Amino acid sequence: LGAEQVESSRMSAASASPASCIVATGASPARDASRAARAAARPRFGDVVPRVVSVRFGGPARSPSLVSSASADRPAHAGIVDESCVHGSSLVSTGLAPTAAPLCEQIGVQGVHHVAVIVRDMKRSMDFYHRLLGFPVNPDRPHDKLPYDGAWLMMGPEMIHLMELPNPDPSDLEFRPTHGGKDRHFCVGVKNLKPLTEALEKENIPYTASRSGRPAVFFRDPDCNTLEVVQGLEWRDENDRNLTLP
Repeated sequence: LGAEQVESSRMSAASASPASCIVATGASPARDASRAARAAARPRFGDVVPRVVSVRFGGPARSPSLVSSASADRPAHAGIVDESCVHGSSLVSTGLAPTAAPLCEQIGVQGVHHVAVIVRDMKRSMDFYHRLLGFPVNPDRPHDKLPYDGAWLMMGPEMIHLMELPNPDPSDLEFRPTHGGKDRHFCVGVKNLKPLTEALEKENIPYTASRSGRPAVFFRDPDCNTLEVVQGLEWRDENDRNLTLP
């Protein structure tokens, strides 16, 4: 087409009636009205809109709650938050999560049952834990069911389990912290610390004092497992107090 014909076509399209445009695009007045209504109903940035939260906790949905999340510098979000998008734990701060006793109360925690340490030589470890420290042997260990050598020793009402297994941790002191308080360890409470420190010095076993100021020392067994021994278990004497979060 020539330039005059192109310009004429363009002018004709611009002056075409709305009806002809509807036919060309497949639209309709009813559809346009519906789209316009939906656009008008959408919240604009800065509008304060209540937020409807629908939450299920293992059963039918509860009645929706209106939650305003608007602030001076942040508008409220609009829309329905389905339970598939919100985890129950994230609703604790909103007060929507169900109240329940802490899990430790539900299962009835009684205390530490035992700690377990990996050793390379049971004979050497028994000399340390049984002869030197004097922990008595618990004969209830099912030796025929456990596929490795080991022993159960009593530490007051609790136990320590020795397991002769390959150790994934380095057993060389040069690769471990000098102070045992900076390493993985378990702690034993005693009434009198002095006989222990005297025995450790007699056996030439190094130990370090606790940095917390408590009467406690850290030392290692022959496999570099760290023990802490602290004098006093006053926290157990206060009517078995249970420390809980506020």
